[in-house]
Parts: sequence; structure tokens; C-alpha cells
Amino acid sequence: DPEENLVEIYDAGAALVFRDLLPAKDKYTREGLYLRLAIAYRTTEDANANIRTFSGNHVTLPNSVQGAMYEDPNTYYWVTDDLTININSIDLGGKLWIQRVEWEWVSREVIYDDELDKQDPYLTRTKDEVDAAYVEPEINDDLVRDFLIDRIRQDEHFAKRCLALMNGDKLLQQDMVSLYKDLGIRA
Repeated sequence: DPEENLVEIYDAGAALVFRDLLPAKDKYTREGLYLRLAIAYRTTEDANANIRTFSGNHVTLPNSVQGAMYEDPNTYYWVTDDLTININSIDLGGKLWIQRVEWEWVSREVIYDDELDKQDPYLTRTKDEVDAAYVEPEINDDLVRDFLIDRIRQDEHFAKRCLALMNGDKLLQQDMVSLYKDLGIRA
């Protein structure tokens, strides 16, 4: 219906293919993004329209004479290669009108409740700042040293064991009898 800007579907089997409109999903997966899909639609009172979305999820859209939006939460986890919305079934005499299909590549980054207290919850970060927060660091000598220093500061028992290890070479240089006497061991 060009006047209403709607696609009218009155029987099962219709497929709306978006494969040529959307870039390859692999590119965005590598960048840590997911595809958010929303469908604006309208139905007759008892259409009971069942569709398969970009995620491969089969869902019966709630009937809505006035119009509604359906956002597919499963595209966060998976997007099919065909990028198609299939109309699986519509009750006899029912109709489904699709007004628009919206998609957006969105960051998987989560905004936590305590971050909402800030004036602007949308942070502007450089790629290096995001990598520092989320990318697994490369294990190197400096990382191991920093780990051990933090562990010594936080764990007194671990610090004592480190001191004992440092003195171990001095103790091993002593003969067995003097070591026995110095440690105060009694038979």
C-alpha cells in the first residue's frame, strides 16, 4: 500500500530479504557490535501472525490494530546468514501490515546502573581506552611483576612466604647441624 507506506501480508510464505541492504555480519562481529532489529507493524484483531526474524527466532507477534513495535532480543546472540523475515503463518482472514524494519549495529558494551548517575551516560572513548577496559591483556614480564606486587601488598601470608624463599639460599648454604640448631627444632 504505497499511500499508507505499508507492506500488506495476508497469507503465510512471504519473505522479506535484507541480505543486499546489510553489510556482512562478520565485519561487525569482529568489532564487538550486534545487530538490533525492530519491526513496526499492524495486524487485524485476530491475525496471530507468526514470523521468523533475523535471529532465526520464531515469534507470534501480539495482535495490534493500532500498530506496535517488535524488537528481537535474540539478534544480540545470533544473526542468520540470509537476513530474512519469513511470515510463517497468519490465521485465516487475518492480515499483517509491516510499516518499517529498522536495524542498527550497536555496541555490546553494557551501561550499569551506577553509571546512570552521571550527567551523560554515553561515554566518548577512544579505541585504546575501550581495549584497556575489555581486551584481555598480553601476559608479559611487567604484567606478572605487577600481579606479584599487588598480591604481596594484599596478602600478608604470601609476603611472609616470599621472604622465606628469599632467605632460602642463605639457609641452604649452612650445614645441617647449625641449620637444625638455628631453627630451634627439638627432637
